[in-house]
Amino acid sequence: MKKNRFFALILALMMLWLPCAQATDHIVSYLLPEGSQLVSIRDFDQLEIPEGLEDMYAMFADGNTDATVYIFRMPNGRALLSVSCLETDMVMTGDELYAMRDSIADGLCEQFGTAMPERPELEQEVVCGYDGLGFSTTLQFGQNGDLPVEVESGLFFRDTDLMEVWAVAVEPSYYAADSAAAAELESDQNALVSLIDSLDFSIPEETSGNEPEPETKPADPLASGLDALIAGLTNEPDEPEAQPVAESFVYVAPDGLFSMEVPGNTLIITSGSDADIVAAGRNAFAHINGSQDCFDQWYAEVLDQNCTLIICPDQGVVAQVFVSGAGDFAGFTVDDFKQMEQPVLALMQQSYESAEVSDEATEAEMDGLDHAWLTYWIEHKDANLLSYVLAAADDQYLYELDAYLFITEDMDQDAAVNTVVTMMDTLDYLPQSQL
Repeated sequence: MKKNRFFALILALMMLWLPCAQATDHIVSYLLPEGSQLVSIRDFDQLEIPEGLEDMYAMFADGNTDATVYIFRMPNGRALLSVSCLETDMVMTGDELYAMRDSIADGLCEQFGTAMPERPELEQEVVCGYDGLGFSTTLQFGQNGDLPVEVESGLFFRDTDLMEVWAVAVEPSYYAADSAAAAELESDQNALVSLIDSLDFSIPEETSGNEPEPETKPADPLASGLDALIAGLTNEPDEPEAQPVAESFVYVAPDGLFSMEVPGNTLIITSGSDADIVAAGRNAFAHINGSQDCFDQWYAEVLDQNCTLIICPDQGVVAQVFVSGAGDFAGFTVDDFKQMEQPVLALMQQSYESAEVSDEATEAEMDGLDHAWLTYWIEHKDANLLSYVLAAADDQYLYELDAYLFITEDMDQDAAVNTVVTMMDTLDYLPQSQL
């Protein structure tokens, strides 16, 4: 299943930033290679297994039920990475772990049996920046041991959390007679190396509130305009009041999930829109190279996730509104959603040529609900966009508003700001009044 919505579809990705093992609320940061997948252990059976690699996948199927475990599948499925976090009541140094190397090796031999023909030799080494233990070996899977799988593993303590990283890939000789599979394996190995290099287990420092504001990095010559838009739409003392949008109307979603005031020339696209409306939406910003690629992605999300796409051509604003059952998000707080800043960024980086966090995560109230407010700068071909992702949840629903502003030299900043502020102030989540 395509997973490119933000809060609506990011759960498996985000869970790495949720409380799992201790009060740090964070396991690891990473850059997900394009085409790779990430699932929690409970969703492991959703991964597609290449023919013949069932035994390699099976080694991850039953993770420690006391730990939080995630598995990364490389684009072609011929290499995997797992990360696990287990809360303990102790802290162990690299020396102390090394003293336990024999018992750990015994456990590994017992776990893998005949698939591990040689007893692993655990060495004291730096694992992802921490003093720990590591080993590498080749496991022999298959009825006749004819599926060789290269393994590299490391474990270390981060405070009281025991962290494990396992990287596995089919041994290249397995595809000696299959050039296509060999090429896929090489691509997966490169992706695996890139992913491992990006792993960062450090815990983000809490800001004291006295630090300078993070620097915004728009593409020149649009810096001043971007700064103005960020200042105009965040919770600062000079936040603009919502002004009536000229020739506006109130749109009520046919499914009854929300209503919102929008400019009179707005194009509304849903999964039931006819081809002419869809074509008009796709061409609304056709003068900007890359805008149609962005539209294609947004429209795919409309079809896949039943969200509503709102396009305001004169104001340079595009928005998506998504309302769904809360599911695992039931009871999420604003702070919980703020912790999702990096996972959302990772999804954006898969979808666009460039994406980065543009301003500090904040919050805003919409329709009586406190929303987390994340801000990103996106570049795709010649398209430059400022993106706001706002999300909230109650016990029954997950709510999300994603706004995109096309930043151009001739844009009407006041019109863009006024449009987004009006959207935020008039958005009415109808389910709340129906509970």
